[in-house]
Amino acid sequence: MHVNQKFFLPNKINRILEQFTRFLLFLSFILLSNNPVFAQESVFRIPAPPSGVVAEDLKYDRGEAIQIKWQISADDNGVNNITGYEIFRSGAEIDSLISAGFVTPGTTFYIDRGVEKGQSYRYKVGAAYTGGVSLSAFSNTASATMEFINWNRLNLFIIGLLISGAVIYFIAHAKKGKNLFIRKIAGLEAIDEAIGRATEMGRPILFIPGINDMDDVQTI
Repeated sequence: MHVNQKFFLPNKINRILEQFTRFLLFLSFILLSNNPVFAQESVFRIPAPPSGVVAEDLKYDRGEAIQIKWQISADDNGVNNITGYEIFRSGAEIDSLISAGFVTPGTTFYIDRGVEKGQSYRYKVGAAYTGGVSLSAFSNTASATMEFINWNRLNLFIIGLLISGAVIYFIAHAKKGKNLFIRKIAGLEAIDEAIGRATEMGRPILFIPGINDMDDVQTI
């Protein structure tokens, strides 16, 4: 009887310690589960895909690019681990996807320059996260075409018209025999005067155009 009591006491203490440890772990779990930070990190949710994906020809280029626009994911707020947006390209009648590019979070457009002129394409945009990609629906069909007129450079066209018109105007007036005002250049006038005086005095003339050839005059 004395021997059994000797081994019974440590076993009873171990069981009490084990039950107390389980109680502490249970209490810690209850306290942490009520913490919003712990609850948010412990529950992983796949982020929502981007929406409103639209593909259109990039204006005023040589038919080498398509621009894709979309609305960012509802979970693109810096909390749900969205690492960026991956753009996937597909043919008009083919469902296979090819990665066309990747942009950072918060970006709402991408210019795909890896297309062929006249070919039709569709696109999907995926919200990339640590576990994969949350894909959107297919966009509309778009193709890259070349515009004959670049309206973004209309100002250069107007300036060219004004200069051309001025040249034609003065040529027409010169043919009619009208006197045109030509502003005199002081350096050329000085050379004309020096040559005239040297001729009157019978003296030689030394003309130095600079250190380069005559076709690249540096000084007068």
